[in-house]
Amino acid sequence: MTRSFRSAVLAPLSLAVLVGAGASSASAGWEHHRPYQGEWAGSEAFREIRATVERERTAALGTISRSLGLELRGDPRLDGIVFEYLDEGTAGPLGFPAASRGGFRPPADAAQPERVITVIVERFLKSRDELPGFVCHEMIHAVMSLEMGERFVTLEPWVQEGLAVYGAGQGPDKLARLVATEGAAPKGFPDGLDKQEDRLADYVEAYLGIAYLAQARGPQSVRAFTADVIRGVPVEKAIASAAQATWPQFAKAAGHYASERLLAIAPRRPSDRLVVPDAEPLE
Repeated sequence: MTRSFRSAVLAPLSLAVLVGAGASSASAGWEHHRPYQGEWAGSEAFREIRATVERERTAALGTISRSLGLELRGDPRLDGIVFEYLDEGTAGPLGFPAASRGGFRPPADAAQPERVITVIVERFLKSRDELPGFVCHEMIHAVMSLEMGERFVTLEPWVQEGLAVYGAGQGPDKLARLVATEGAAPKGFPDGLDKQEDRLADYVEAYLGIAYLAQARGPQSVRAFTADVIRGVPVEKAIASAAQATWPQFAKAAGHYASERLLAIAPRRPSDRLVVPDAEPLE
């Protein structure tokens, strides 16, 4: 999750300060984790959370390479991606939405090496099975921020979140959750990839835009699209190249695909029908 910080500028700690703090209070081998002194410090639950994050931080690099074509394993810049752990009471002032589990905050200065991913400890005490997807999702944001610098914060929200949800493999679960919570006709779904807000329906629509590209042109098209975006190619031009279609054609077809994917798992009741707009498949 990044959009809550797109307009906010947060002053990050320098890497030197981070290392100094970690050297005194973090165990050896945990240099990618800021010291935590919150309510759950010292508990077995927190130790399990931190160990899972460390394991999934490494695993995410392979997933990101396979899904998005971003190969950074062995890149020293990855040492600048660190995890901090906060309690719910201290997360609010940082600007995270009320229901957030944490997220990635782009640095105020894109040229500095540190990228911080926040984990709100209480939100994972009873749902540690959701940590792998969360870690990979936020690692995708952090890696793209490293690769793109200041251009990352102006990247279209649907691309940021679509690539993160798709790349982390969270899409099917988020789609199922959308149907479970909002039924077969979620409000404003689909309402266009260029109309993204911090809603579950928007995350799902963004994911399905990327999933449609993969379905229409193959997984390699997503990797090609990601590479173009990181190089600074405008999104509409990158889509035209990857999808071999104009932006209006792609957006219309992706909306049709999103509606059909939702209908495929929605309850079968006449009152739950969702109108599926006509769209020509990409040729």
